[in-house]
Amino acid sequence: MSQMKRGYKQTARAESAEETRERILRVGAEQFLTRSYEDVTLQTLAEAAQVSRQTLLNHFGSKEGLLEAVARRETSARDRVEPGDLEGGIEVLLENYEHVGDGNVRLLALESSLPVAKSLLEEGRANHRQWLERLCEEYLPRRDDERSRVLAALHAATDVYAWKLLRRDLGVSRVETARIFRTFVRAALFGAKKR
Repeated sequence: MSQMKRGYKQTARAESAEETRERILRVGAEQFLTRSYEDVTLQTLAEAAQVSRQTLLNHFGSKEGLLEAVARRETSARDRVEPGDLEGGIEVLLENYEHVGDGNVRLLALESSLPVAKSLLEEGRANHRQWLERLCEEYLPRRDDERSRVLAALHAATDVYAWKLLRRDLGVSRVETARIFRTFVRAALFGAKKR
C-alpha cells in the first residue's frame, strides 16, 4: 500500500471517529438534559447514537465519562463573552440556563449520591466563580474581603437556582428574568460600593 493511500485511510478513519464522538455527545446531551440520570442507560445512548455499547465505551469509558464530556461542552459557551460585558454575560448565561438549566437542577438532586455529579457540580461552581470574576473584574472591589463578598453575592444572584426559581417556580418570562438578573448583578456590584 502506498504511503499516500495509507495516509488517506488514516485521515478518513480519524474523521469518522470524530464524527462518531460528536454524534454520541449530541445524543448524550439530549438524553442527559431531558431525562433523569437513572433513565439514561448505555443501551439507550448507544441505540440513539447508532453505535455499539463498546464504541460508546471506547470513546468515553462509561456513562459517567460521557456525562462529564457533555457537561464540559455545554458550559463552554460562556467563554465567548468579553470581560466587562455585563449585558452580554447575562444573555449568554441565561441562554445556557434555558438549554441546560433543568438538567443542572436534576444533577443537583444527585450530588450527595452520585460521585460524578458531586465532582461536576464542584467544578461547575469553581468555573462559575472564575467566569464571574473575569466578567466583572473592572467593577470588583480591590480589598479581598469586599471582593469575596461581592463575588459571593454575584454567584448567588446568577446561580441556576435563581434561574429555576424565576423561570420554573414563579413562571417569570425569559425577558423579565434577564431584567431581574441585571438588577441582581448591578445591586451586587454597584450597591456594595455605596456602603
